[in-house]
Amino acid sequence: MWRPSREERVEQGLRVGQTAADLSHADLVTVEIGANDFDLGRVDDPACLPALASPCWAATLTGLSTGLTDIVSGTRDIDTNPDVQIALIGYWNVTVDGDVGAAQGRAFIAGSDALTRAVNTTVKAVATSTHCLY
Repeated sequence: MWRPSREERVEQGLRVGQTAADLSHADLVTVEIGANDFDLGRVDDPACLPALASPCWAATLTGLSTGLTDIVSGTRDIDTNPDVQIALIGYWNVTVDGDVGAAQGRAFIAGSDALTRAVNTTVKAVATSTHCLY
């Protein structure tokens, strides 16, 4: 059974009820989405490095890019404020960090850092291409 991605659900939800009403005249909209769409069970897999070019993450990174682009477009379609600012937010870490992350081992830390950088590179590219803040 087909289920929409998280980004597709967010984009659809923009047009509903109070969310649509709030967006219709917002001055600033912040969007942070995508990190929990990744299969974090593969973070410590050396075959998934470098993360930005890895087939392990390619489909999810593409989905993140497409989804964020659609969310920005949907927000601009709804918002009547021509000067609305949209900020796409990157991530400190898409997995766990600190002592919890360190307990996972060096491969996990390296993979987590690489995946976080790949996600943030993707978010920043969408922000640039859609004239949003990053």
